Amino acid sequence: MLRPSLIASLLLCCLTAAMAPATAQDGLPTTPGPAECIATLPTMDELLARLDATPIPGPAGPSDPKMPTPFALPPDPPADAAIVTAIAATIRELVACANTGHPLYQVPFSTDACLRRTPFTEEWVEFVDIWLGRSGVPVPDPEEQEVLLGMREARLLTDGRVGALVDWLFPLSVGSPLLQTEFVTFAEQPDRRWLVDEVVRNLETQYPSTVPGVPTALPEVRTSIDPVLIWC
Repeated sequence: MLRPSLIASLLLCCLTAAMAPATAQDGLPTTPGPAECIATLPTMDELLARLDATPIPGPAGPSDPKMPTPFALPPDPPADAAIVTAIAATIRELVACANTGHPLYQVPFSTDACLRRTPFTEEWVEFVDIWLGRSGVPVPDPEEQEVLLGMREARLLTDGRVGALVDWLFPLSVGSPLLQTEFVTFAEQPDRRWLVDEVVRNLETQYPSTVPGVPTALPEVRTSIDPVLIWC
């Protein structure tokens, strides 16, 4: 059986070769390496202190709950090129930080509102504490590198935020990689950064990737016994 890293690498090569020389997604698909992660990644205590929060009793929730109703893209105008560049930079570094192997890679790229909607359960907090205590500095796993496939349909929302469809490829420890499409909403901060404020998941069937050669879905195989954090 092909290793997950090899599957992802072969798919990335095919996707890159299939793309036109110049498109709205120049430079994608891409696998941002850990060296591109320049954000400071927190400890669990630092995160809870930032939110003045305590862990929620109970186990971690199920992974990627399905949306109860179909999602419709907002009928708002396209975001301008400068904003698209800014949110693309946020997503690219977020993926780079994910590829460091740190369990809290999302935090520097999330608003407080987003983080307050994230269920930091006692099980998840214990898992992160044990993981960080055991490994100290995260070690990137070459078999678990996420691929940023594309970002599209960026729109300037009526409340001043910006939303866009983002396509990701998640390698899994065992089995085939997992393709996901999410509608990610960004909010501009006083320092002009755009941070993730809200995420709508499981849109890969409703809004299939427009990157040539990407299948509408890939087999989903989840074998990890680690708690899953439902972000935002």
